[in-house]
Amino acid sequence: MQRLRIATVPFVNAAPLVWGFRHGSLRDRVELLAVPPARIADLLRERRVDAGLVPVIATQVLEDHAIHPALGIASPERARSVLLISKRPLEEIRSIALDAGSRSSAALLKVILAARRLTGIVFTEQAPALRAMLETSDAALLIGDPALQAETDGLEVLDLAAEWRRLTRLPFLFAVWAVRRDAWPTDEGDLFMRSYLEGRERLDAIAAEAAPGLGLEAAAVAAYLKVNIRYELGAEEHRAADLFLGRAHEIGLIGPPRPLPLLDTPSIKTPERRSVRRSDAVVEEALAGAADGRRLTPDEALALLRDAPLLDLAMAADLVRRRLHPEPVVTYIVDRNVNYTNVCVARCSFCAFYREPGDPEGYLHSKETLFAKIEETLAVGGTGVLMQGGHHPDLPIAWYEDLLSSIMARFPTLHLHAFSPSEIQHIARVSRIPIDEVLARLKAAGLKSIPGGGGEILVDEVRRRISPLKTMSDDWLGVMESAHRLGLPTTATMMFGHVESYADRVEHLARVRDLQDRSLARGARGFTAFIAWTYKAENTALGGGEATSAEYLRTQAVCRLFLDNIPNIQSSWVTQGKEIGQVALKFGANDMGSIMIEENVVKAAGAHGCTTRTEMERLIREAGYQPRQRDTLYNPVA
Repeated sequence: MQRLRIATVPFVNAAPLVWGFRHGSLRDRVELLAVPPARIADLLRERRVDAGLVPVIATQVLEDHAIHPALGIASPERARSVLLISKRPLEEIRSIALDAGSRSSAALLKVILAARRLTGIVFTEQAPALRAMLETSDAALLIGDPALQAETDGLEVLDLAAEWRRLTRLPFLFAVWAVRRDAWPTDEGDLFMRSYLEGRERLDAIAAEAAPGLGLEAAAVAAYLKVNIRYELGAEEHRAADLFLGRAHEIGLIGPPRPLPLLDTPSIKTPERRSVRRSDAVVEEALAGAADGRRLTPDEALALLRDAPLLDLAMAADLVRRRLHPEPVVTYIVDRNVNYTNVCVARCSFCAFYREPGDPEGYLHSKETLFAKIEETLAVGGTGVLMQGGHHPDLPIAWYEDLLSSIMARFPTLHLHAFSPSEIQHIARVSRIPIDEVLARLKAAGLKSIPGGGGEILVDEVRRRISPLKTMSDDWLGVMESAHRLGLPTTATMMFGHVESYADRVEHLARVRDLQDRSLARGARGFTAFIAWTYKAENTALGGGEATSAEYLRTQAVCRLFLDNIPNIQSSWVTQGKEIGQVALKFGANDMGSIMIEENVVKAAGAHGCTTRTEMERLIREAGYQPRQRDTLYNPVA
């Protein structure tokens, strides 16, 4: 029997797909050829191979070929191996060196640039050597192993799959198996699936073998293969491919797109995605374990985010909520968000609220203005204020001490919940004093607790993309840990739905949970509550899409299941709307947060949410609970 000729790519991400062909039961049946992605379509058209792992965009030039419907190389969120690496911000790039072996990734980059309305860029093709590419161009596109190995310290990095996900809320499909219809056997079963299933059982061994050559730890390579790459394709990947080809046509990269011709033989059975990617038993065990009080692992949380049915998540999260809060009560607070200044030098790309120093729309409120806001709050039964502002470049610690002591002298019963960790760090930098001293002096002046603002996603790779001038992850956590040591309770937050991946969300939750463990072990109260809210894109420099309500509810439910040491989960009705805020009470939330007498930050980005005590209590009753007013520290208010 003549051996089948199969072309693959020389990257570690293809190794699981071809393991059976190269090392396993099919090694005597095929002749395997490893070549750059850009060459494979030509080899197929020249009839020099019978099948090949082709870039998706190259399927448009193939005739009399078919695509395997269930296997390929995709990325659900961040790929780590398709990177635009640049010497300057994306908006300032004027020339890009493309990896000469790239096809789909180069097209994806051009689609992304068009979506960001960036034009006039000169493209060249070069061998994948980062230093040489950056000597001739502002930026370099690297794919595959060279991207994994790239030293990017001090450089701007854009993960194209993560950017595609941000723009479309879909995974990206990079490559698929294509076969010549007249050369592929139809009586031997699904050879591709056989080869892959043998490789899927050996992901750790594949990673360990590849790691030395990549200069990476085996665990990092294994995580890449298991988390960043998706091999089993479903409707979502095919929908993403259709959208990508349509966008490529719109900007003139290809002609009118043709549907991917699928290999149609009885011998190929497309696997049901969840059962192949991850056993239902893993999800069911995680849901049942969390509902019974068992601590979830980060891997289990990731599985739930990706694969758990939405209503199953709701039921499990509601069971945990009822175990922690047996009474059918939902709490809320009467307070307002007071922003003492909108002047800020952090320039976060997701923020529509800030104004740079010297902007005519910038403000710094006087004490009298702030006093008036507090008096209005107390007059309607409020108990405190949440006070935050921008990173004003000219305000030393003495200004904040004077403000707090003046407020407390006039309103001695008021609870001052103020200054996020990034503000605390900024005050320390401006005043050139340690964080602990800033916290101690603010506490002495009247600070009672610290809000969790500025948490965003506690993954530095994400933070460098959305807020490079602001507090990094360890700094944010360090401020919170210092506050806990000093007896200052805090909250924790997560803003998601922008450039982060599911894995990033889980890492954020894990770091918060770990800190809470340490604080509770020292006898501190630590985090009193966790609040997750979705990114709002309107009027921001970051732009892009927004998470759906279903995505919000899924994430909140996993927060409740994973954060077993934080007592309260707050519904984010301000960003999601009041009706979804009610639904969130069945997805693990036990608190509706503030009536928001005043809120300015997310309002500037398109979320408009204020209500009254009467309406808040009605919303809670309609959802089937008894409303109860509480204070900032979750004590009932008579």
